[in-house]
Amino acid sequence: MINKKDLFRYCLLLITIAVSFLMVLISENPTIHVLGFWLSVGAGVLITKLDLTHPLFWFSSSFGLYSTGYSLIYILGYPANSGYSKENTLLALVALSVVVLVVGVKKYDSYNFFESRNYNLMSRNGNKQITEFILIVLLLVLLISVAILFRTPFNHKNEMLAGRNIFFVLGAYSARFLTLYISFYLLLFIDKDRRKTKFFMIFSGFAVILFSLFTGERDAMFRFLIVIIVSLFTAKKISKRMLMILVPIGMFALIVGRYFKYYFVSGITNTSIKSQSFIYNFLTSDFHAAGENLQILINNTWTESYHGFSLILIDLISPFIPGGYFENVGTWFNDTFYPGSYSRAFTLLGEGYVIGGTLGIIALFIILGVGIKILYKNSTKNIYWLVLYIYSIPTIITSFRSTLGTITIAIIRIALLSIAIHYIARVLIRGRIKSN
Repeated sequence: MINKKDLFRYCLLLITIAVSFLMVLISENPTIHVLGFWLSVGAGVLITKLDLTHPLFWFSSSFGLYSTGYSLIYILGYPANSGYSKENTLLALVALSVVVLVVGVKKYDSYNFFESRNYNLMSRNGNKQITEFILIVLLLVLLISVAILFRTPFNHKNEMLAGRNIFFVLGAYSARFLTLYISFYLLLFIDKDRRKTKFFMIFSGFAVILFSLFTGERDAMFRFLIVIIVSLFTAKKISKRMLMILVPIGMFALIVGRYFKYYFVSGITNTSIKSQSFIYNFLTSDFHAAGENLQILINNTWTESYHGFSLILIDLISPFIPGGYFENVGTWFNDTFYPGSYSRAFTLLGEGYVIGGTLGIIALFIILGVGIKILYKNSTKNIYWLVLYIYSIPTIITSFRSTLGTITIAIIRIALLSIAIHYIARVLIRGRIKSN
């Protein structure tokens, strides 16, 4: 049953989305297009009352940045070599509308988990020792990988990826596993052992940042920070007011991260940042590529429906298939439009476009919306669901400049595998205790 407040909020969301579409459709002014898009984003954020854990907050705001970053650069008069067309914002608005309407406005308070019987069971010393052991092993693996990579000569992380450097792969995977397990530890034990929780948070963060600095893999660092912030917010250790303070800090950190991206690899900084404005540096730090790549596809109309709906099936089964078996649509895009250059990322919207145009985007984002709703709704059940949901947030955000396959691979190969390892360890240790 839907209560009256939720029904009112849902109707308000529908009306706002309708107005947004009207603004984009009847105007030829890019500024009006972007304002119309952000009208729906703002409605979604305000409906949640700035609840960071609600998908209408984190999905709408982050998708808004990735979808309009390139458009804003064009509007502000900065170089935008691919131009701009109304379809760019219109297709993004279609995708946003699909997800927010599928997810809905209902709030599921993950903090209720901390008052449940399940929390008391999971926060026992046995689980604490298992998690600490896993964290220590991952920390050692990551630090050893970083130490070896520091002494390995290379100029770009793509060289490491192309060569399947074992220590780069080990470092990347251990950083991701570490990110999930530190969220697990924080949520269960921050109130029971603050000193150890801070120790593991600080040293895990230090190790992940070192890996990012010595490889140029910024995603590892920002994934870790997002997971920590959402975990602390869920545990009510940071307030909504603190979130507002973290926003400008995060913007500045993105720019600094771009400036020093390969400094510890090649000793070179991105000096072009110094001659540009703060807003331009912020938008080009991570948010413009998805919109520009979509515009390139729109400009080349032959790409619409080029790959077909079978691409969705490939994304869903890719976690179970060895890498390289299927052609990666992001690789296809870069080989087609930027041959010989380093990867310029891709775009989740663009994947929908090459699947089936507008219908492809609708289908792809319905799947995404259903997945988000399942994770969010079940995040109140137990610690495993909660950690899975929290880890999915930065995973989905980074997919806006990638593909659906990056989500399914991260969820299955990292999150579900981590949960399975912890669960099996619990069962084995509990069985050994009973047998003794």
